[in-house]
Amino acid sequence: MSKFIILFYYFFQGILVFEVAMFLYLYTFSKKKEFLYFSLFLLLLGVNFFLNSTDLYELADHDGFMYSIVYNLINTPLVIAANIFYVLFLKSFYYGITKNKLLFNILRQVKNVLLVALALFFILYFCGVISNLLFNILHLLGIVVGIWLVIIIWRDKLPHKKLMVSAFISNLAGSLVTVCMLLLQNSKSQHILVRDYPYVFIQVGLLFEIFFFNLAIFAKWIGLEKEAAIFEMRSQLEVEKVKSQISKELHDDIGSNLSGIQMYSYMARQEAQKGNSSGIFNALNVIESASGEVVNNLRDIVWAIQPGNDNLQSLSDKISEYALFMTTAKNIRLVSEYNQEKMEGIIHTEWRHQVFMIAKKAINNAVKHSGTSVLYLHAQRKENFFVLEIRDVGSGFMSNDNNPGNGLKNMQKRADEIGATLSMQAKEGEGTCISLQLKIV
Repeated sequence: MSKFIILFYYFFQGILVFEVAMFLYLYTFSKKKEFLYFSLFLLLLGVNFFLNSTDLYELADHDGFMYSIVYNLINTPLVIAANIFYVLFLKSFYYGITKNKLLFNILRQVKNVLLVALALFFILYFCGVISNLLFNILHLLGIVVGIWLVIIIWRDKLPHKKLMVSAFISNLAGSLVTVCMLLLQNSKSQHILVRDYPYVFIQVGLLFEIFFFNLAIFAKWIGLEKEAAIFEMRSQLEVEKVKSQISKELHDDIGSNLSGIQMYSYMARQEAQKGNSSGIFNALNVIESASGEVVNNLRDIVWAIQPGNDNLQSLSDKISEYALFMTTAKNIRLVSEYNQEKMEGIIHTEWRHQVFMIAKKAINNAVKHSGTSVLYLHAQRKENFFVLEIRDVGSGFMSNDNNPGNGLKNMQKRADEIGATLSMQAKEGEGTCISLQLKIV
């Protein structure tokens, strides 16, 4: 065997040992399963190549070992187990960065086939059947699946497609050339690569595959770190924006109500000094109403900033709860429709606060001013949109205090702040319908 091929083998095994150590180390503090599976794949691969090249270390008679019971028992299972970890690595790598069902279905089926093949090997072995047929079938299957994955990754433009496709093609090219070398070996060819080391090409292919996988893994890792940093920055900005919004709500709504309570408390004391019980009663009614509104507004603000409420179902429940509270007080029938099972998705703190305030204003206007006998509330998720519809069968126009257009302007302003589409359809004598459509992440 030539010195060059021996040195290449040492280099190849050294790369595998380094990669296994590095990814096991990365797994210890990151707990990313793709690191673990990749390192185990490389470890089993290295052991397999070591067993097939014992003559380099002069540890045993190579030809004798290749036909021994130990070799026949562990060689094929090693290759199958390595490929199982290879499939698990690919699943972990793509998990969270793509939802391509075909890709995951293929990987799941390949893993099941490999598990069945592993069990089948031991059954045949203990039945006394020793053959390379199963090994060759699995090798051919690996080539077919590899080509299929290349097509899917490139066609569907999956993340890091260039690096992953380059890795697969490197492996496939090395495997195909190695098959040709083995065929030449069986035909008694005397070329040095065929005679002494037909596996050099699959190792070259694997080196390139490992190189491209490394680039893809670290590109994904860096990308996720950037996304996490951007998300944290956006979260901080969102918190600041929510703080500003809550400060405004406290100043405008709660502050004005507290000022009113203070003023009517003074008036109640003045009326008490005059002995005017009717004036005292009226002032206390206003104080009771204003204080109740303050309590409700504070509850709404607390609900809006609680992390556990950052989902569409919680938002829909809150709107429905408020609508029920308002309609019950006015003896109005509420028809609330939304599918809880389909209300999946996270909604930002600012968004849910603004959506709720829009819904609250629309419900208030319908209950207090439309004269409706029924209020329809419909919420649903349509693909990447949250759609809310509030409809009454009342007078057919909105009013807020003495300005009919003021309520809609306030709602429109809130909708614009979160990039939502708000529309109103009203016909006098037939009712009003307020529709909100918000794109969610």
